[in-house]
Amino acid sequence: IKSNKNNKSNYGFFSYLTILTIFIITLFAVLNLTKDIIILRIPSTESYIYSLYEILEILKAIIIGLIS
Repeated sequence: IKSNKNNKSNYGFFSYLTILTIFIITLFAVLNLTKDIIILRIPSTESYIYSLYEILEILKAIIIGLIS
């Protein structure tokens, strides 16, 4: 008896979403660790980096407010 099983590995929407989330968190962690070095070498990026972290704090407050 022949079995026509497809052994394909399918990545669904949630696995891509998980990978994207892990990538973004890693990117922000690296930026957090190196932001002082980046600001020393490229001083014009200081306002952009601090604005990014301010926006993240606002989004965090909104999400926490929606959950609770």
